[in-house]
Amino acid sequence: MKYTITLNEDQMRLIAECLEEHSRMMSGQLDHKYIPAIQKAMRKELSYDKYIHNRESVDLYLREIKKLIWKDLNVNANYGIGYSEESDLCYDMYKEIKHTFEKEEQEECFKKNKKYFSNVHSSEPSLHTKHPRIIIETHTDRELKLKRILDE
Repeated sequence: MKYTITLNEDQMRLIAECLEEHSRMMSGQLDHKYIPAIQKAMRKELSYDKYIHNRESVDLYLREIKKLIWKDLNVNANYGIGYSEESDLCYDMYKEIKHTFEKEEQEECFKKNKKYFSNVHSSEPSLHTKHPRIIIETHTDRELKLKRILDE
């Protein structure tokens, strides 16, 4: 079975962020700066000074959680690619989404005759699981409306 989901850019970016966060957490990368949900909540709920003061405490608690789950990992270590099929699948999906955004950025620069600066998401991502690449198609609102009309 295959599924199609239609997302706007904000929704797609949020899914990418969630996939990256899940992948990092599954492999033992627990640190407030790698867990956007915690970092954003702290910034929303705390003043800047409290955020600066409390982030070290949050990281200490996350280190304690890490010690309980991954007893053999050092403070700054994580298992990374190859540790978990689920983590690797999340990472593959995340990279495919980021690569799609980069292709769009590159095309936009070309159209505007601007210089494009490549980054880690510019080239086609490697696959780390047996799963096929996710397929991401971009559509304008007009194209989607037309498709809905034709499907009726």
